[in-house]
Amino acid sequence: MQTRYSPPPRKHRIDATAKRIISAPLYTAVMSIKLPLDEMTVQEKLAAMESLWEDLSRSPEAIESPAWHKDVLDQRIADGAARPSDWKSTKARIGEKVSGEKL
Repeated sequence: MQTRYSPPPRKHRIDATAKRIISAPLYTAVMSIKLPLDEMTVQEKLAAMESLWEDLSRSPEAIESPAWHKDVLDQRIADGAARPSDWKSTKARIGEKVSGEKL
């Protein structure tokens, strides 16, 4: 069964970045999956997310980054909120923060 995601109606403030995110194209081929989220522990939820991420990362070429990702990144770089770096130095920086080791 194919469905489109429709967020629950809420009244809240949305900033410009959120508007870009909300207005991004939705993935239209969505399979309806019911998980007992209210019965799952945080650890079980994280394990489910990790399983999904591991599966998705097996074929990263199949996942196209939406154009608004580049727009947000370009704006953050222009604002000085982000600075680009190569993967090797990024990985090392993350490793130092997480474990105190260089990766």
